[in-house]
Amino acid sequence: MLVLGNLNCPPSPAPPSPTSCLAVILVCELAIGASNMEEAPLDELLLLALSLLCQETGRASVRRWWTFQRRFLCHRRYLTNFLMDLQEEEEEEEAEEEEYPGIMDAEWQMLLSIIGITADVPCLDSRFWCRVTSTDWWDHIVMQTWDDQRWVQYFHMKKATFLELCEQLTPILQHKETHMRSPLPVQKRVAITVWKLATPDCYRSVANQFGIGKSTVGKVVAEVTEAIRRVVYPEVAGIKDIPKVIAGFERMGFPNCAGAIDGSHVPIACPPQGAHEYLNRKGYYSIVMQALVDHRGRFMNVNVGCTGKVHNARVFHHSGVYIHGQARTLFPPNDIDINGVAVPSVILGSPAYPLLPWLMKPYPDIKDPGKKRLITL
Repeated sequence: MLVLGNLNCPPSPAPPSPTSCLAVILVCELAIGASNMEEAPLDELLLLALSLLCQETGRASVRRWWTFQRRFLCHRRYLTNFLMDLQEEEEEEEAEEEEYPGIMDAEWQMLLSIIGITADVPCLDSRFWCRVTSTDWWDHIVMQTWDDQRWVQYFHMKKATFLELCEQLTPILQHKETHMRSPLPVQKRVAITVWKLATPDCYRSVANQFGIGKSTVGKVVAEVTEAIRRVVYPEVAGIKDIPKVIAGFERMGFPNCAGAIDGSHVPIACPPQGAHEYLNRKGYYSIVMQALVDHRGRFMNVNVGCTGKVHNARVFHHSGVYIHGQARTLFPPNDIDINGVAVPSVILGSPAYPLLPWLMKPYPDIKDPGKKRLITL
């Protein structure tokens, strides 16, 4: 019994020609004569035989084989019905013969014409349907000649930090090699995302810069940012090392402060639905990001997703910072005595935030510049 297995192309000298297809068909005829038609359908025999002739001499030939294979399988039902009809006719006319007599030359020529059509389906090389691009800027200039000053200027990080980030994201972003094209390296995928986030360039500009397609930029940015959220964010952003943060704020002039909080509007394109909900008080469409940072400006907690129309105070009341702060679980207990009053660890906020035992904000409407500076500090 001959079973059609994997259709991947094993090594052979060249793609099939009409002459070689005819030779394979003749071989299959001999095989059919020695086997049962139900156990070894002729279309599967032909497809298996042609796979032995279709050679992987390069990506173009593999694409041709896949195109042929899809086209051939489209004719599978027709071939099966055609061969079943032939078998029934032969069984009726020559029922006395014990062995399957084979198929006449005319029928073989008909099958050959079908196979010839499918095998000759044009399969354009990538140079005809891909835009010509160049990656020399990234491969030979950025990676080999840029110093840390230029890395910080354009990527907002040093090269060593970039390589460390790539190492962390490799298990998620690494793609497998295929017969079609080589995947984008992890370093290039991360560089595309960081460049897009660090600069105001559009997708088209980033695509031209790195020698890829515009749609590829959008896909890469989405994949890498999701990988960063899953892998890097839990390790980097977190409420930790509170004693160091308090000491840092105390050196800046505010005792027992464990963080500073504020909101920022991230501009977005006008949404197709509910646009009025995203229009902020400054006159553009945005999403609100609330961030709690330490004395060095590093993120400790981030809340993103509220529409631009929502006030900072409302965003704050729906955030985890407010919930844990009210429950006194935001920071470890660290009350200090100031003039006989036990003062807990607090965070600093803008005037838009409410005044709470654990959240301090500046006094409003201070006319004296000196007092205003002192109170704000």
